Amino acid sequence: MISAWNRTDTETRNGTASQKTVRERMAIVLTDTGPSITITSLTNMLAFGIGIFTTPTPEIRLLCIANAVAIFLDYVYTITLYAAVLCIGGQIETQQKCIYSERKPPEPSMVTTFLHNYCKYLSSGFTTTLIFILLVIYLTASIKYALMAKGCLTPGKLFLADSPMIESKNEEINESGFDDYTSNDLLKFLEWPEYESLGGFMKFDNQTNRLTAFYVTITYHGKNQSDWIQRLNMLKAWRAIDLGASVYEEEALFTDQIDSLVAITLQTSLVILACMAVVCYIFMPDFLAVMIAISSTASICVGVFGFLTFWNVDVDPVSMATMIMSIGLSVDFPAHITFHYHRTGSNPDLTTVKERLAHSFSTIGFPLLQCSFSTVFFVLILLLVPSYMSEVFTKAVVVVISLGTFHALIIVPAVLCAFSNIYQYFLFVKDYKLKSFTGIVTTKITDSFIAVQQPSSTFHSTTKSSTH
Repeated sequence: MISAWNRTDTETRNGTASQKTVRERMAIVLTDTGPSITITSLTNMLAFGIGIFTTPTPEIRLLCIANAVAIFLDYVYTITLYAAVLCIGGQIETQQKCIYSERKPPEPSMVTTFLHNYCKYLSSGFTTTLIFILLVIYLTASIKYALMAKGCLTPGKLFLADSPMIESKNEEINESGFDDYTSNDLLKFLEWPEYESLGGFMKFDNQTNRLTAFYVTITYHGKNQSDWIQRLNMLKAWRAIDLGASVYEEEALFTDQIDSLVAITLQTSLVILACMAVVCYIFMPDFLAVMIAISSTASICVGVFGFLTFWNVDVDPVSMATMIMSIGLSVDFPAHITFHYHRTGSNPDLTTVKERLAHSFSTIGFPLLQCSFSTVFFVLILLLVPSYMSEVFTKAVVVVISLGTFHALIIVPAVLCAFSNIYQYFLFVKDYKLKSFTGIVTTKITDSFIAVQQPSSTFHSTTKSSTH
């Protein structure tokens, strides 16, 4: 909103737009930024809202509730109180009678020149091919590591690194042992006053005095007993025995969740992506634009899963919450650039792919960079807290911000340019065949794109200018 507000002021100062009232400036700002802010807010709230109903951990469910409420309040604050503060600032400028000199637009700056050349490079066929190859390599590596993800939850992940709970959990007591005994002495053994309470763990047949049911504690010894996946497999083996036994394991709270974490994370991710597609289509009724935005979001999510697995992060309630958050954050980047590019299609002053892309970058590119750097900078402070939660949260945010920025500024613009050029090429060929039948076709060349202008039927190609 600040970028859009400053842009209205800059256009007035440069003489490219007439001086506007505060109400008109705010209307332009909300028209320019309101839909994209709404898209990101709704998708983030949906991501955490779905997490409320799908996560099996109460603490993570509470986190999702808090984040969903916080995003809603932030959205309301942005379009009400914050917008009002901008209007107050605009009224102060008006009262100070700021004079806008009438002059010609300034010469293109270094930033403008870089933006023009960057958009020209992105719209070229060579760049599209190169980015496609890099994207295939990136997705292959991400999917490979994402498939290697495994569920794992240990008590140490829920406490600080120096917590006494972890120290007590790691203690080993080797002072217990057993004496030899026979089954004939069992009833006499239970008659002893100090062992009488153990009778509650045994059930005897009243007629034969035979032991029919009992409670027993099993201790395992062997390799990899500290591996929680191994513990889960042993628990499943115990539950599968055909003895009518009920198995209790004091750490089943963790092992039972491990068995469902990966499936629940995948299910939640797919549902969130589907809901995001619906939200994006409401504000961008263009199937191709929505598919590009959602495909980019899915690509970021796969990359986040893959990179976190490569970074030795297991699937647990903590990483599950960060992954849900990552999906909500990842849609912000492609949604912003796709929405603004989609809007430029209705602007008659922007007739080429490069012009549309340059306008989109000038509108949302710098705010995206500001958002990315500021988010990463503040999240890095969490590394000062020696806990597994803060470490995973920091890793997830750094990965999703990096991949999101890469997709928003490189991948998505290149894909948009490629599809626009392909569409305009086929439109050119179709119209060329139609016009050539009547002998009325005029072709004219620009630098690196094909476009169609109506109603004069002026065509742009990449060959030398000619008239047929």
